[in-house]
Amino acid sequence: MEKILINGEDLTFDDVVDVACNYVQIELGNLEKVRQCVDFIAQKVNEKEVIYGVTTGFGAKADKVIAPEDARQLQINLLRSHS
Repeated sequence: MEKILINGEDLTFDDVVDVACNYVQIELGNLEKVRQCVDFIAQKVNEKEVIYGVTTGFGAKADKVIAPEDARQLQINLLRSHS
């Protein structure tokens, strides 16, 4: 089975449809960039920086600040609510 490479450069709309609707698997390219992004977000959470949907709620609850220790669970809850 073919996998779609996620490399931050050439993802197409058809690729997104294939993943979302046809269950095509993905492969992450350049894992170092992924790690840098994860580290950046973790740093901002620890610094209690306000980032919509990361350290705040969503939509009508965007003004509610999320405690750093709850930021991870917020993201898990978001994925669950959209699945």
